[in-house]
Amino acid sequence: MLSPDVESAMNAQIAAELYSSHLYLAMSAYCESINMPGSARWFAAQSDEEREHGLKFIRHVVDRGGRVTLIGMDPPPVDFGSALGAFEQALTHEMNVTQMIDGLVGLAVQHGDYASQVFLQWFVTEQVEEERRLMYVAITRARRRLYLTHAQSRMLHGQVRYNIPSRFIDEVPRDQIAWLSPPRRRSRDAVDVDTADTVAGPFKRISTSFA
Repeated sequence: MLSPDVESAMNAQIAAELYSSHLYLAMSAYCESINMPGSARWFAAQSDEEREHGLKFIRHVVDRGGRVTLIGMDPPPVDFGSALGAFEQALTHEMNVTQMIDGLVGLAVQHGDYASQVFLQWFVTEQVEEERRLMYVAITRARRRLYLTHAQSRMLHGQVRYNIPSRFIDEVPRDQIAWLSPPRRRSRDAVDVDTADTVAGPFKRISTSFA
């Protein structure tokens, strides 16, 4: 049986996966409208994949004797500024989803839910590939520069989580990166003295650019 906390978090993840499907479908429609059929097909395929992810979570909740609650969602944007803008927003979105998956894993560990831990490992691996794919798509689509923003911390399941920048920044040659704010390396649970004020402002951002 799923604990109430894990079941609630799983239902939130179902909503996030279904929203992802809607978001990518909106991006596909946008790319069609600006005559970029290749990007449109790519986003449409991603939309189908995200819906399948949502169904995987639904099956897991049902198999574990839980109750699936479909939560309402906001409509996705309809204008992304450009195809590159859509890819940049997709990357940001996937990094947020990664944080949600990480939070779910932590919750499953906290509750000794070994079945959910095994189930979630597939998504942990999948999110790594999602981030890598979108990072490189964004880099190769950029005409001159690519700007990335990073939230140092955010609220997740009622707790402040400290985030690290995308792991794939380290795969980009150092001479191709210009930090607009100094990078700060730390573990997810550590709080640096000079950044403790981010607890009160969890969406303070660091920006980077690729020249």
